[in-house]
Amino acid sequence: SQKIKFKPVIGEKMNDLGFRLKDFLDEDEFDSLVSETGHILSRCTDPKLNQEQDVTHLTVGYVQSGKTLSFTALTALAADNGYRIVIYLAGTKNNLLSQTTKRLTKDLITSSSLNNAYKIFENPTESKILEIRNKLRLSSKPTVLITLLKHYDHINKLAEIFKSQPIKKELDKQGVLIIDDEADQASLNSYGRSNSKNVGDEEDETSATYDAILKLRAILPGNTYVQYTATPQANILISMQDILSPKSHTL
Repeated sequence: SQKIKFKPVIGEKMNDLGFRLKDFLDEDEFDSLVSETGHILSRCTDPKLNQEQDVTHLTVGYVQSGKTLSFTALTALAADNGYRIVIYLAGTKNNLLSQTTKRLTKDLITSSSLNNAYKIFENPTESKILEIRNKLRLSSKPTVLITLLKHYDHINKLAEIFKSQPIKKELDKQGVLIIDDEADQASLNSYGRSNSKNVGDEEDETSATYDAILKLRAILPGNTYVQYTATPQANILISMQDILSPKSHTL
């Protein structure tokens, strides 16, 4: 079902993004971006309610249709509506990861009029625990953005950070959004589509990444997992019982 979970409000962070994009998007294009982003976020968990139930939502866009812009706008709208942590599974290659980090920094942070609205961490390790905790404690409520290589090693390290005592104590009602870019790659359990007797290293790795995503989600109560892809067949065809099977979608 496409049930609306809550009605997101457009606040200063989304408006700030609109102002920053005015050289690239005309008013109609920005309105359309706002309405699509509102459609996605309204299917996500309301961070102000302490909901235990996790949500998985699928966003489908053509290749080169502005998926990065969509999840950047989703970040701004989520921040306006009380989300404090956004995690990006930003591709399986280092160049894609650094591209995503740079793009988010440029579109949301660099010379923004909103001082310290966001703090971005790329592939954080345990040395960042106190810095992340301090950001979550600030009364100005910045949104912590975490870009990660979509690889079990980095995802497991992040899970350890969230399990650590200082951060665990801060997670109540914080609202966590996980954005999976190219969600058909390396996220879905490859054992479902391979003959397990002949599993190669790559498929072992995919399954380890899938397991790591499940572990990360289990540590973050009430998280929302938004899958972005241009080729949604695998996401739609996985078992409905699978925790990564989407319950709603946006085109």
